[in-house]
Amino acid sequence: IVVTELGAKGDSISDAKPAFDKAMALCKKNNGGTIVVPKGVYTLNGPIHFVSNVNLLIEKDAKIRFSDNPKHYLPMVLTSWEGTMIYNYSPLIYAYGCTDIAITGEGTIDGEGSKVWHSFKAKEGADKLLTREMNHNNVSLKDRKFGPGHFLRPQLIQFFNCKNILVENIKIEDSPFWCLHLLKSQSITIRGLRYKAFNTNNDGIDPEYAKDVL
Repeated sequence: IVVTELGAKGDSISDAKPAFDKAMALCKKNNGGTIVVPKGVYTLNGPIHFVSNVNLLIEKDAKIRFSDNPKHYLPMVLTSWEGTMIYNYSPLIYAYGCTDIAITGEGTIDGEGSKVWHSFKAKEGADKLLTREMNHNNVSLKDRKFGPGHFLRPQLIQFFNCKNILVENIKIEDSPFWCLHLLKSQSITIRGLRYKAFNTNNDGIDPEYAKDVL
């Protein structure tokens, strides 16, 4: 499935999110597929949410650049922030409960993290403490809601409760927070990644409650 055939324009201006959403929906209908992102710069006003049996293939000279408007990452999703389970802004690429998924190709994923998201860093202290207090006090998960009015940055890529994952040869740049978060996932191969990520907390790879990671 080629995103340009579904209306995506690699002109760096047009919102390509509807085309990417259509591509994922087609993969879900077809029980899988390869989503091809050809040469160009694709602006996405919101996250990519994976379904099972999908390879997101970002070709050489192709770039996915995410909006830095926090409102585009609502509704909130179940995620983790520095070890505490919460509801927060969606990671920019998010897979929950998926199997047999991949991000491949020699293209780039740009998190546009150096402006709006970077400004959250100075304001995150109270929220960080609050998450830890909630954890220590066994506050119900459904009541751990952050997002609007709070300042916890989303991860660039998060695989949560997933199995059989490959991430290969892509370049990651300008991430809002952690670059690649492997959360409660297993059977994972990561190879050939390149980074240009110099914002605060741009950890390269964070395996958290993960196993069988190469």
